[in-house]
Amino acid sequence: MAAWLARYTADPVDEPGDRLIGPAVDGKTVRGSRTDIGAVHLLAAALHASRP
Repeated sequence: MAAWLARYTADPVDEPGDRLIGPAVDGKTVRGSRTDIGAVHLLAAALHASRP
């Protein structure tokens, strides 16, 4: 995840113009996955300017 963020985002000071590039991130815990050792967590991230 860190490598993806590093490749597609930049320090706002280094970005030209007034436009910022940042990711949208969503996460959730899978229902019914909880056990004594933890649960399954899902994470999704996308850039606002990306298209399918």
